[in-house]
Amino acid sequence: MKRLELCTVVLAVLASAILFGCGEKAVEPGSHAAGADMTGMPGDGDGALLGSVRDELNLNGTLLVATRGGLYATNTKGESFLLNPFGSSTAGVEVCGTRIFVQTFGDIHEIDHLGNMISTIDVPDWIEYPISFTALPDGGFAVFDCRVDSVYFIDPAGAFLAAVDMPDEDAPGHLQIMSGIVRDGRLIISETGTDKIAEIDLATYTAGVLRSFEHSAGPGYLGDIDHLGRYYYITRPNRLQRFTDTGDLETVAEFTDEYNATGFAIQRHHAYVALNFAGKLYQVNLSSGKTKLVLEGLDYPRDVEFIPVILEPPPAGP
Repeated sequence: MKRLELCTVVLAVLASAILFGCGEKAVEPGSHAAGADMTGMPGDGDGALLGSVRDELNLNGTLLVATRGGLYATNTKGESFLLNPFGSSTAGVEVCGTRIFVQTFGDIHEIDHLGNMISTIDVPDWIEYPISFTALPDGGFAVFDCRVDSVYFIDPAGAFLAAVDMPDEDAPGHLQIMSGIVRDGRLIISETGTDKIAEIDLATYTAGVLRSFEHSAGPGYLGDIDHLGRYYYITRPNRLQRFTDTGDLETVAEFTDEYNATGFAIQRHHAYVALNFAGKLYQVNLSSGKTKLVLEGLDYPRDVEFIPVILEPPPAGP
């Protein structure tokens, strides 16, 4: 697959990227997921069940999936339902503790557990192409601008704090999607148009290259990124890979019949990976690499997050 070098194309095929602190995807240790077969009902409209949930999910919380049709929730009971119909501009979702933030091309919105809007953080309008973001431990945000290949830091109210250029000057044409997580006081960033993992010190806003995978196995872009223990995990077009601070890339799982892995979240030693061309969500056992389809019928899923709260579908109408 050729690298996608136009923002408008990349946005259509990739997602942004996310312990319970801002900027880190919520991870809860525990047993492997299991459960009896359970099938959801396809539907549309507010509160409708989405696609087909294959199993109950032993999550003790809820997976949030940003799609072209809005933000969906899949809880531990295997119920999947529309949380907020943001529409085709839903680019990414972040969880800070139990707070939910969603980006719709540019601005960042906080919603409650029923999907109702709480507030909107206005991203500075001079940022050219703010198509993904990461929530930070201080309550602010890192906003990624793929048009100029820069990261802009804003405070909780949206006021500008700093701008940092990505450190890889050899990224072809720039214009790439970036995905970030926070670890040890650093913002760790993957970028689709380069084979390097960048890092930005959150205290000094200095940038550098954490890892370079110029000659590593695996075709295609570097996608969404997360970490668990000593490993970083990252999506490629049809696989989930991992690496350490010094080790080579290792393939954890490959999706042989599917393509375009985008966002994912790690929970209970499993990764939940969205395949947006197929409209599916897979569970990946991080020890064995075994994959299991848990949700299908999604409308172009782009990002996945976990919230340690069991969200319930809205009551049925009259």
